[in-house]
Amino acid sequence: MKQTSNFSVVTLCLLASIGFFMISSSGGRAGATNSGNTGAPGEPSGQKCGSCHIGGGFSPISESLLITNPGSSDPIDAYVPGQTYEVTLTVNASGSPAGYGFQLTSLDVSNTEAGSWSSPATNVQIETASLVGGRTYVEHKGVGSSNVFRVNWTAPAAGAGLVSFYHAANGVNGNGATSGDNGSLGAVTTLNAAPGTGLADAGLWDDLEVFPSLVLNGMLSLRGSMLLERRPSLELYDGFGRLLLARASFDGSEAISVADMPVGMGFVVLRDGQQTLVRRFVKL
Repeated sequence: MKQTSNFSVVTLCLLASIGFFMISSSGGRAGATNSGNTGAPGEPSGQKCGSCHIGGGFSPISESLLITNPGSSDPIDAYVPGQTYEVTLTVNASGSPAGYGFQLTSLDVSNTEAGSWSSPATNVQIETASLVGGRTYVEHKGVGSSNVFRVNWTAPAAGAGLVSFYHAANGVNGNGATSGDNGSLGAVTTLNAAPGTGLADAGLWDDLEVFPSLVLNGMLSLRGSMLLERRPSLELYDGFGRLLLARASFDGSEAISVADMPVGMGFVVLRDGQQTLVRRFVKL
């Protein structure tokens, strides 16, 4: 009799723990497990919404990220350092999911947090993920029927350069588990500083060229008077923010090999102690 009683207590505790986990997980990955699922650099490899939320009839899942000035519906094409913008993420899904979820974070080319988040909508929360170095994430707050999530983003200070917004989402059937759902594999939306608003756009760099913009032969070249005068440091990143090459001094006298870089977008970052400049290119 005593053994049966103990077993019942243990069983009830276990069921309660499972129920708590399922409820808390519905509140967002960062808030529930201190981790990230967007596909951003530094997150656990392969851990994305579409890795766990599978088997449903809502595929394909995708996200539309819109960044606008307050009160406007027109997307901005560049940010002004220090200015606050409205960010709207819409989850696109087939069929009729019972609920939607998402996660979003913003990083510069060095994979450091870029900007800050505030004023989340009632279905949005801002959380810190200790398993990803204390990185801040914006994500869904509970499971709701709305596929639209809004929050404010304040752009970083001058000199931050290109910002990448990493995001992922899912559509769920509402059974409290990951089965019968569908999730995306993550996407990246990039935004650069507006011309003339930061150190990166100062006149000293006006004649800098990075060519070709579409790299076919695996070699990338740079030229400009400031390369010889200042010999800035150079960093080369792929589209996922991974550092591929770093040089303490670069004068533009030789081409840079990008033969081992994955096909897709890449970034060149130049710094001279006073200025930072980011240029994009695409490897074909």
